[in-house]
Amino acid sequence: VQERWTVLTKENHCNISFLYKQKTFAILIPEITQRFKTADAGVKRNYLIALSGILQWLPYPAFEAEIPVLSTLLLQTLDITGEDSIKEGAIDKLVVILGENKAVLEEHAGSVITRLLNLASPPSGSGSSSSSISSPRLRAKALQCLMLLPGAMREEVVNPFRNRVVKRLVGALDDRKRDVRMEAVRCRTKWIQLGEPSVGGDEDE
Repeated sequence: VQERWTVLTKENHCNISFLYKQKTFAILIPEITQRFKTADAGVKRNYLIALSGILQWLPYPAFEAEIPVLSTLLLQTLDITGEDSIKEGAIDKLVVILGENKAVLEEHAGSVITRLLNLASPPSGSGSSSSSISSPRLRAKALQCLMLLPGAMREEVVNPFRNRVVKRLVGALDDRKRDVRMEAVRCRTKWIQLGEPSVGGDEDE
């Protein structure tokens, strides 16, 4: 019975081919971004998950023209409760954007930094539930991305956030996972050194 319903096959002379990645973008992404704007608050989460899930498989040139819009949606994806793997994919794309078009993310530097700090460790103060704590893998990835910002963005953009970042990362230094603690040390050191004169001799050899 199952075979009788299998109509779209090569045996029935159907042409079957995968969509080009650019074609995937042209069909799906504009529709998702448009529907996100008018969706109810409870449904917006679904569109963000779908968007991030698709973008992680697309090369940068495929969505370069829509970076200003997509970057803000990726940042909102980081606010979703749970879905750590989706947020990991969003961070990966933010890293790509940071390397290709840092000016777009510089416009949202405060939002980028705040969200990465929240993922790297629970918000400061009491009342942090277990559901608000990211997975070790996501905490480490957030720290890795946060560490890139001082070197990628202009100093005048990130320097105003230096003290806040250094202070917030104290909590991450006590993370129960060793890999996360190591990333926290590297990240915090990078931000502490922000604005300090570099010593040329340290990079020799």
